[in-house]
Amino acid sequence: MSSAQTPHSNLPTDPPPSGPAADWSQVFRSLALFAGIGASLVMYGQQVFRTNWVDAFLLQNQLDPRDRKVLLISIAIGAIVGAFIPSVVLLWKRSHAAVCGVRRVSHILSPLVLVCLAPAIFRFAPWKSDPMRLAATLGITILVLERTVSASLEAMPDRFWGWMRRARDWVVRKLPRVTRALPLIAVILGSIAFAVVVSFFCIRHHHKLGTAAYDLGIFNNLFYVALNGHPFSCYTQVPGPNWSSLQAHAELSIFFFLPFYSIAPRAETILILQATAVAAGALPVFLLARRRVSQLTAMLIAGAYLLYAPAHSGIFYDFHFQPVATPFLLWAFYLLDTRRNLAFAVIFVIALGCREDISVSLAIAGAIMMFTGYRPLAGLVVALISGAYFVAIKFVVMPHFGSWWFHDMYKGLFPPGDPTFGGVIKTLLTNPVFVLGTLLTEAKILHVARIMLPLAFLPLRRPWIWVGFLPAALFTILTTGYGPTTDTTFQYVFYWVPFIFTAAPIVLKSIREKQGIWKERAAIATMVVATLATSYNWGVLMQRNTFVAAWGPIDLKPMTEEEKVRLKDLRELAAMVPRGASLSASENECPHVSSRLVAYALRVCHCDADYILYRVGSGGFGGDHANQALSSGKYAKIAERSGLALLKKIR
Repeated sequence: MSSAQTPHSNLPTDPPPSGPAADWSQVFRSLALFAGIGASLVMYGQQVFRTNWVDAFLLQNQLDPRDRKVLLISIAIGAIVGAFIPSVVLLWKRSHAAVCGVRRVSHILSPLVLVCLAPAIFRFAPWKSDPMRLAATLGITILVLERTVSASLEAMPDRFWGWMRRARDWVVRKLPRVTRALPLIAVILGSIAFAVVVSFFCIRHHHKLGTAAYDLGIFNNLFYVALNGHPFSCYTQVPGPNWSSLQAHAELSIFFFLPFYSIAPRAETILILQATAVAAGALPVFLLARRRVSQLTAMLIAGAYLLYAPAHSGIFYDFHFQPVATPFLLWAFYLLDTRRNLAFAVIFVIALGCREDISVSLAIAGAIMMFTGYRPLAGLVVALISGAYFVAIKFVVMPHFGSWWFHDMYKGLFPPGDPTFGGVIKTLLTNPVFVLGTLLTEAKILHVARIMLPLAFLPLRRPWIWVGFLPAALFTILTTGYGPTTDTTFQYVFYWVPFIFTAAPIVLKSIREKQGIWKERAAIATMVVATLATSYNWGVLMQRNTFVAAWGPIDLKPMTEEEKVRLKDLRELAAMVPRGASLSASENECPHVSSRLVAYALRVCHCDADYILYRVGSGGFGGDHANQALSSGKYAKIAERSGLALLKKIR
């Protein structure tokens, strides 16, 4: 026996299918696919041209029996017609070449089998209160779509691709500079448009009194007092003469943003700053991507970043440093990738200072570099500095200023007698089976689905990349006692964003190298569809009827006359309070008046402030404490308008 033989090499093997049996098998598969395409096209037409029944049908399966019968008959006719046309061709030609031709055409047209789902997916009303069903529908759709698009691209005749290449080469020859610069220009213009549109709607939301003391009032006051020489003092969050915001978070990079805030020190400024910062992240996404994929694909990934629905919701929950830190993390990854060490050092420091937990993301990025062999020494330095910074800030500096409640978010992971972050780490290391059980909840599964769906699950396709999701998992799905961390409508989703948009081009490059260019292009096309579908249903740019952020729906309709008058009256009442006086304001009014040294959240207490401004009837969000102050005899009402009242301390 030769060395090339195996013990079973002399056994008979099944030959590849050929002859009449193979032809019949191809015929049946092709006709079934044509029938599905015909039925799908008819179903699409029924939904587009007769729209009044679709919402109730999708929501509750409600349809008049007569209409349902008509629908079934029309679908059947579509399937019959779809299969009939290729059957005629096959009966006429009666050759193996005809069978192969019909099979090729069926593969080219195969993505049309999903067209019946398009009107439902791009129809917001049925999914308004059922995101899980929409997520499941989209998940199945994109998995099937990618396979059919791949089959379609592979089945296209070579002469078609030759014509496409010649057309592309002609355009490149005629407009070389334009074709090279156009993707970058498109990303820049898209980023500017995003910043302008989102800033506009954030300010409108704020002017409609949709923002709150927790958290826009807190951050506006934090910026204002830092600008006036009292950094990290924030009476809006917790009253007290010695209270420091460092008890809660170490947002040291506030000093970097103060020059921008000083232009107009009010809440609107930091809303614009946040929207602009997130928009600016599209550029490093593009630059990172084009080092691994084509410029056009990099542009599409950057577009997916700007259309990324979970990020839209995170931006509209007042102001937080996680969204602001995102572009700095992306720039840090790009500068590491291009070995621009000095620029990286500057961005690295700003990113670290945005929040203490951002250092965990940087430490994990460094660890990935170490263990994958990609700039391992640089990765070691990044990991060591980031890890040391986190330990020093979280366990030494911040406790020096006091304790805060955030560790309660992990209370389900506390071992008995150890309700601390250290206890959580002990549980993670010693009882992973228990931890896994806490992850398998509907809310957490939906959280991951909504994060990964817009990119067609690309970041999950290479398991080694999952290491990059550890910081996001730690601060979101591993929590057990705080709902917002597992809801993609809060700022916590930004822990995921830098890593998933860095991972997407890496995975696409891997698909191209291992599976071929058609698989890569199918994945790109599917990503585009998934991005558009999720952004339409959950984002703020394509439609705003069902947009949700944080605690509920966001009203972004134009301001009514009543709302304009209310805002004007609020500003006039606030102007009656001297700049040096302390002021306590109810929840939705506080962000508008927190540009002062001492501004309290009335929901916490009236805090013996010089003035109290509140919305009458606001109850636990300020009204109750205002009524207590008024009934104490220490305050007198000096003005009231548009349901707002201003009290002044008289003794």
